[in-house]
Amino acid sequence: MKILSILALLPCLTLTACKPGSDAAAERPPTPVRAVPVRMFTPQSGERYSASLTPARQLTLSFRVPGFIQFIYDGGQGRRLEAGDPISAGTVLAVLRAKDYEIQVEQAKAQLETARRNIDVARSTLTEAEASLTRAESAWKRADSLYQNRALTSPDWEAARAQRDIAAAQVTAARSQVEAATGQQNAAASALSTAELAKTDSVLTAPWSGRLLQRSVDFPSATDSADGPSRPAQVF
Repeated sequence: MKILSILALLPCLTLTACKPGSDAAAERPPTPVRAVPVRMFTPQSGERYSASLTPARQLTLSFRVPGFIQFIYDGGQGRRLEAGDPISAGTVLAVLRAKDYEIQVEQAKAQLETARRNIDVARSTLTEAEASLTRAESAWKRADSLYQNRALTSPDWEAARAQRDIAAAQVTAARSQVEAATGQQNAAASALSTAELAKTDSVLTAPWSGRLLQRSVDFPSATDSADGPSRPAQVF
């Protein structure tokens, strides 16, 4: 460690009170002053210290979804974001190719719409089946009453009972279809939410201002895979 040293002899000034007419102060010789030129001094021995500098806070940012890099922030300098570049809070650091995620969102929307139509069809079928069961039960009750009074043959009584059982089975099947269609609708809605979240996660944004410590994302090359994981970009 170099030390800048300045050595100078400064005069010592003393103020005294003299009686009028005394010339003792005038006869005192002046104090000599010697100037030394400034020079660099390097000590031959001394303590040595080591230290590590760490940022106040540091965060590793990465895409939660795979994809091709479409955009990397250039800071308005016409070049890609590099280590040491300053970053402002809210800056879009990198963006994956949005078309891939837009297709997933559209597919999920189509599946959800299909599931909703299936529910409508299943509910309509259930309504018809319940109406048929109501008619079949009424016919069965009349047939059973006539049969007990010996006014109806056994084959007709058995046919009325069979018709009631068939209608009841159709209602059970229709209710199962409604439940299945509802499950498909819930799954399609969940898939749509996942696709929309993936589209949101395809944009990497700086949460606070700082400097880029390391950039590990890059544009794809001919050997890159579309479904390969993206590497993280680290900022602090």
